[in-house]
Amino acid sequence: MAGQEFSLRNANASVIELISGEEALNELKQVDDYFNNFSRFDLESRLKSSTATLDDYIASFTQRIVNWNEKQKQCIGNYIDYINTKCIDQLQLLVLPARISVVLTDGKDQSDDAHCRNNNVIVLPQHIVIMTDSKRETFIHELFHIWSRQKTNMKIRDELYASIGYHRIPIDYQSELPSDLSEMKITNPDAPFVMKYFINLKRKNHQKNKICKCTPIIHASRPFKSKYSTSMFDYLVATTIVLDEETYEPKQPLEYLPYDQAANFYAQIGNNTGYIMHPEEILADNFVLWMIATKNPSRLRTPTVVHNMNDIIVRSVK
Repeated sequence: MAGQEFSLRNANASVIELISGEEALNELKQVDDYFNNFSRFDLESRLKSSTATLDDYIASFTQRIVNWNEKQKQCIGNYIDYINTKCIDQLQLLVLPARISVVLTDGKDQSDDAHCRNNNVIVLPQHIVIMTDSKRETFIHELFHIWSRQKTNMKIRDELYASIGYHRIPIDYQSELPSDLSEMKITNPDAPFVMKYFINLKRKNHQKNKICKCTPIIHASRPFKSKYSTSMFDYLVATTIVLDEETYEPKQPLEYLPYDQAANFYAQIGNNTGYIMHPEEILADNFVLWMIATKNPSRLRTPTVVHNMNDIIVRSVK
């Protein structure tokens, strides 16, 4: 039946509930940080229309939500059983929302990507809910995003970000993107804010060996045109914007420093993941490796990143 619940053996014994129908629709309709940061491109690419509005996008959820079948419920149950047993030492260190809702969709709301909404909702495309190690790890990856956005964990999150070189832009200096870039921004529901963190990067082959303050950005390479492509990922560019050293404002004219042109990027974030578009995603993939306690050298190429994560989380609960 809809609304099936599973108990998670984390620090505060959270409940994970599978929801659908009106209950799921009410969750997805809530205006959150994701919606509040939408750009023109976000709407057009998600609805495949140049006249799309936020109301249109919200209305489309009625067609996106899928009812859970027994096989899918069993699959989530198997994910939870694995986490509750194989990951128990790490799990018991984590404070999560008392209730976490999981919504199943056809995937068309977010280009077939799993993601989180509000503070306690995981949205899974139905193609992800199958019994494979990689899909189970996707679920664990999304649990990190739920953990990360809790107010009680924000200080720990900032420590984790700093452990891979990302630092919070001082609140007095936080600003907005230039309007032309703002309309082309691609909003990641798991990290919807921009201009909040920076990393010190060094350009490759730069004579002066200069360090630049850079902030991550995901934007479209061109305006949305269905004749070109209807897939958001065909437009996606993940890069960084160089900031002024003192004001933290984007340099004008805009100056980009792509990750592959930074000499010291991987020295800071490690080599455990290729999902590098934002510190939130880098850490979520490392969180998976921490949770499953892998020692596989092909996956744990930079053990110090996971060791530092463990030290920070363990220290936070003492």
